Amino acid sequence: MSPASRSIALLVLALSLSACAGQSFPPAANPGASSAVGATEAGPTPQALSAGTHSTANFRPTLTFTVPAGWELVADTPNWVQLRPAGVENLGIYLFRDARAASQDPTCPTTPADGVGMTSSELTAFFRGLPGLVAGSPALVSVGGLNGASIDLGLTQGWTLSCPFAGGVPTVPLLMNAGIDRWVLAGGERLRFYFLDLPAGNVVVDVDDFEGSQIDTLIASSTPIIKSFVFADDAGPGASPSAAASPAAGSPAASAAASPVVSPSVSAAP
Repeated sequence: MSPASRSIALLVLALSLSACAGQSFPPAANPGASSAVGATEAGPTPQALSAGTHSTANFRPTLTFTVPAGWELVADTPNWVQLRPAGVENLGIYLFRDARAASQDPTCPTTPADGVGMTSSELTAFFRGLPGLVAGSPALVSVGGLNGASIDLGLTQGWTLSCPFAGGVPTVPLLMNAGIDRWVLAGGERLRFYFLDLPAGNVVVDVDDFEGSQIDTLIASSTPIIKSFVFADDAGPGASPSAAASPAAGSPAASAAASPVVSPSVSAAP
């Protein structure tokens, strides 16, 4: 599923799946059951990954990562990457280059929030104070040679505001960059963000369960993969968020083995 279409598609998924929560994560609103809220565009073609070490071909900085059997690369573009358990559309690891906090205007425009920088400290502070979100306690992290912070997010109980395209499902806009129009939190969705600082810009890693009930299992299976991450020193300048478009998927290339990194767990705040 491409991030450009995901703002609609995840809502279809959230409406058709149970929204029960893992007990260790913040409580979230339950969107209930309903019909699809809109059509979705075709996403990239997944590429099965053999157990072992791979590298991105297009994403910058180049990411080297190690996966067990049963994972696939859905997208590898200059601005975003998607890894997921094979054939499982509601779970995944996403990476975004130079992600910005999304505007909180009720119309949910495809523009960044005013006055919010891209550093890990600025993004963590913004999301911890954002209405509609319950946030876990942030933790300092070092992932693949980049330093930053991680935080767990879910929707607050009783949150009712919804983006115009969401068909009444509770939503909070989160991120946007040059490869995605918007990245929203919807219904029972739960995720863990890693905000990682570059000399100019950032990399955001998102461990995401669109319907919410498998977040603990996803974090457990994703943590060894994230600990294997190594970012090359080839970040270069990021693209302008005003150039948002739907990118095509690329292919991974084999690479040298990755060294482990530190990625501590985050305890969720009630």
